[in-house]
Amino acid sequence: MKELIIRAGLVGSAAIFGGVACSSNRQQEDPLVKQQAQEATIAAQHPATENLFDTFYPEFKSLGLGVKELTRIDPTLSASKIPTEIVNYTQYKLQPNAIKEIYRMFESYTLGEPITFSGSNVFPNETIQVSERQNVTSKSIIFVPKESPSPKLAPLADILGSSAATLMNKSGAVFTYVRSDEKHLGPMSTVQEYFTFNLSVEICQQTLQATRFDASGQKIEEDKGLNIAQELVCNSFGLVSAFRLLGHPYEEYVDFIQTYRLGDLPFLLIDQPSYDSIRALGTVIK
Repeated sequence: MKELIIRAGLVGSAAIFGGVACSSNRQQEDPLVKQQAQEATIAAQHPATENLFDTFYPEFKSLGLGVKELTRIDPTLSASKIPTEIVNYTQYKLQPNAIKEIYRMFESYTLGEPITFSGSNVFPNETIQVSERQNVTSKSIIFVPKESPSPKLAPLADILGSSAATLMNKSGAVFTYVRSDEKHLGPMSTVQEYFTFNLSVEICQQTLQATRFDASGQKIEEDKGLNIAQELVCNSFGLVSAFRLLGHPYEEYVDFIQTYRLGDLPFLLIDQPSYDSIRALGTVIK
């Protein structure tokens, strides 16, 4: 996946373009490099994502936060050509390779025919079909500090005690926020580890769509406020992503999901080859 990462405070002195560091002396000598640095500075100061705040997160403006880092990731496996803009407002540093690995995992699930599996004991006599989310026109993710409020448009986030949520409007804009809360989930005990789980779940929410079907093959309409099948799938896939990124062996993952539930929902078991296909690249922030 292509990515351009801009760290606020570094642009203009040592910006990174496509993984190549450009020194400040070189920028002064080369007009093109200087222009790129100026454009990068403007992009970092005014991310396109901030145009969505009035729609999705009006509470953000009162926080007085400035952009620390900005990265854009292009899809390489899915049919979608919509890039994702990730804007970091926290004290932590982005780890692009780990983030891209999550995207690679979920994009791989969009290839070929939709994935179909049993509804488990949550939806007896039903099947769940997982396919690529449709009608998306833009994708944005923001990382915010722990003191940031949840968007009022995501009331269930506070009710469920969630540190992240993904919202989509009728125009197809998909907006995700992930908060750097000091929480833990099983062996994921640090801010960085728990954040990795939350981001994995929300990238699933942005990328995949879960649909229920009854025994006769008829589609079952979910409550628009809370799609239980979607939560079941993305919590399960997000856990797989986080456990494997953090280097936990498959046996530890299996033991965990057999004894732990997220609220009232269990975790679906993912096979070992799929688990092992994810590279253990560590946390998504440092």
